[in-house]
Amino acid sequence: MKYIFMILHILMGVNVKAASTSTTTKLSTTMVQPSSKDEGLILFFLRKVPSSTYKHWSIGATSTISPPEITSNSAPIAGKNKIPTCDQLLANNPEEDWLFASLCSWSNSNYNGTLSSLDFSTIFEENGNENELNLTSINVTLYDGKFNLLDSIILVYNGVKDNGNSNANEAWWGGSIRNSLLYYKDSNLIFNENFKKDEIFREWAGYYILINLLGINPIRENPSQINDLLWEMYLDKSSFTPITILSKKQTSFINSNRYFSIINFNKTNSNYVELWDPTAGGNLGFFTINIEDLKNDVKWLFHLDWPRYYAIPRKV
Repeated sequence: MKYIFMILHILMGVNVKAASTSTTTKLSTTMVQPSSKDEGLILFFLRKVPSSTYKHWSIGATSTISPPEITSNSAPIAGKNKIPTCDQLLANNPEEDWLFASLCSWSNSNYNGTLSSLDFSTIFEENGNENELNLTSINVTLYDGKFNLLDSIILVYNGVKDNGNSNANEAWWGGSIRNSLLYYKDSNLIFNENFKKDEIFREWAGYYILINLLGINPIRENPSQINDLLWEMYLDKSSFTPITILSKKQTSFINSNRYFSIINFNKTNSNYVELWDPTAGGNLGFFTINIEDLKNDVKWLFHLDWPRYYAIPRKV
């Protein structure tokens, strides 16, 4: 029992040194070697340490992917399996996180729908053989801000490989859609031939981009105005319909004023939500957070007006 009293002595603050601006706690350097009988009790008390005086642990991606050197003038549009995935994407410019969070959520919920916007062009290798894993160009078809299907445009690999792709040697559909949007110049997204950056646009970017990608009415929700059951229902639909969020300007857990993709949530299995951070990109962007903590940090949630959607046939 003497070990328990020593631990209680520490937990009462005598040998604890931690400022409110730190996320780490320094205990006394005196080492206690508990017996197996006491160890469980000690761990139990350690878990009961009050955390109100400390900052919350930051939750999110811990590093950013570094795209490898591009080694050729052609590549698969979406990997060897021709399946668009989140880990093929990267928001090189953090201000474009709204775009790549939406692309990730789209491909995560219905990659066939994403593929329906991409059509292999007729420009291939000089020998004329169609090689779907060695593409130099691709057709992209999107919608305008009034839900009209636009004419397809051809995107060339060398023109899009440097932006939007975590590894352009393996996939470059992210860069293709990014540059297509710049080409179409929809006034909801573009100003002076660049993506808008003002504060009002940022709060609506997750709404507008769903129109351009899918031609379907989206909805912007304020999580503070919906009950927990509805909040859980929205997140649960991320497996078959794109869901993105914009965090508040002041947050306790996730990075502030950032767009994230909702990847997976199942209340039956866990209270944790899987997200993807487009500014970390690739497979480094995935992380999880408690559903209640997430709700407290989210300013807007974006989803489609349909409880379930199917990709509309493309004019390609």
